[in-house]
Amino acid sequence: MASTIPHLRFHLYMIGTLTEYDFLAAYDPATLNLEQQEYLTERVETLALEARIRSTLPYDVQRQIHRHVLRDAEPIDITNLVNHIAPSYYTDPHAKFDYWRYTPFVYPTDNIHDAVMSSNALEFVEDVLLNPDHMARLHTLDPPKQITHEILIHWDFAPNFLPEISLPNIDALFDLLGVLDGDVDRIRLEFLFKDSRVIYSRDPTTKEEIAPNNQGRLRIMKAKMLDLLQTAMAAYRDFFHAPHRVTSATAFGLHMNTYRITNPMATNDILHMRARDWLADHCCDLFDSMWDTYRRRSGFVKYHMLQAFKMDQVYYDRDLDVHEYIQRGLGIPFLPMPKDVYF
Repeated sequence: MASTIPHLRFHLYMIGTLTEYDFLAAYDPATLNLEQQEYLTERVETLALEARIRSTLPYDVQRQIHRHVLRDAEPIDITNLVNHIAPSYYTDPHAKFDYWRYTPFVYPTDNIHDAVMSSNALEFVEDVLLNPDHMARLHTLDPPKQITHEILIHWDFAPNFLPEISLPNIDALFDLLGVLDGDVDRIRLEFLFKDSRVIYSRDPTTKEEIAPNNQGRLRIMKAKMLDLLQTAMAAYRDFFHAPHRVTSATAFGLHMNTYRITNPMATNDILHMRARDWLADHCCDLFDSMWDTYRRRSGFVKYHMLQAFKMDQVYYDRDLDVHEYIQRGLGIPFLPMPKDVYF
């Protein structure tokens, strides 16, 4: 079937299944039992059929078909060990395959201090996402299958206390990046307000997305936070893969190069931990500086958190930062993000 499809590899590439096709085609059928051979043949033919269908469509339609994504599907919580296997009602192997392929993955960070949950998330990456022996072969997908990592701005609405992004939240991001071998393309960041009046609550009503669809008055703040973390993740990736090539022209590079010189016996694990700690500490410092240096800035963030959770007027009235922000006319203040100091 495959040989009769014009430009087969191109269409497989555009759909995102070329790597999987090559992976399966490389199998020696003699090493498989009959059931495995049947499954292999059927899957290869399915991939070729998808490419054939795409090849027959008008060009303007082809351009819109890259890969299958169920954007509104209920995501798999990778911190829950139960979710490391498919639900029992997926009895057919092809249905189970589709479950893994099309369901989003999320790393909730409500209770990031729970070491077991963090460990479960990293195990999921090794046992499911990157495992070449996993039945869904997620490691072959191109573009890669992503994990949504939550970045939470916490506040318990106590007057005159500041919202914050916790250090463990950012530590966990770099731990995840480490087990992903520094592959930043496998992480999707999601920024959320977190109502932390009930500590460590995992109730979905305690979270609200910041600037949904990158729209609204918070979109610039969100863009700056995203830019900072993407820059820091790229710095970690570069150090992860080629520590000796990291330049001392940046504060991060200078710190890590100095540490390597003064600690020549440090293992890669120690170096990666050092890089993680430095990056997480300084990212948190920069996040804090966005709104903790000026009452109008903190009032801006607090005001929009109160709006997001539809809080009663009493919460607006009792917080001095929010009160001053309202008195000054609800304008959008400049939120500094001097990342060039570090990167």
